Amino acid sequence: MSRIWNCVDCGIVVGRRVKRCPQCNRLFLKNRGPTYVRTSEHNAKLSQSLKGKSHNWRSGGSLPGVAEKIRQWWTSERREAARQRGLMMAENRSWRDRIAAELMGESNPNYQGKDNATGYGPGWGRLHRDLVRQRAQGKCEVCGREARFDIHHKDFGKDNHDPENLAVLCRSCHKRTHYAQHT
Repeated sequence: MSRIWNCVDCGIVVGRRVKRCPQCNRLFLKNRGPTYVRTSEHNAKLSQSLKGKSHNWRSGGSLPGVAEKIRQWWTSERREAARQRGLMMAENRSWRDRIAAELMGESNPNYQGKDNATGYGPGWGRLHRDLVRQRAQGKCEVCGREARFDIHHKDFGKDNHDPENLAVLCRSCHKRTHYAQHT
């Protein structure tokens, strides 16, 4: 049985064994202040001493014994438990919205200084589409055909990604639905 972890500050469910959710952790680190003060003289001295020297540091996963321990630790049972936790968290709307909000705009590592080109609100992604397609069992929810599918927002908005608001429609039913809404 997998364990559910909660943030020590706000109590929401976190996806792995950590003390705080990302938002509370940011606040904690911001309010904690610097653990030490590095002066400009210190920075200059450190920079000067390291100038021209290459490093040969290795990360934990590339050390011979550590990589093997990691491979041994990830048994098929642990991998499946992690997958199940991910699926459980994916169905938790508040978790999805929180993650989406934390990765919006400049917080996203792939942010390129432009607005969302798709127009969809935060939280929209492959996981939503896969969950809804799985529920529909590969068939259009209107005509029952097995064809190429679109995911339709029943409220015709692009920001409510609740699975109850999403429907799997074949292309022709999706076009027909939007045409009927505009006439």
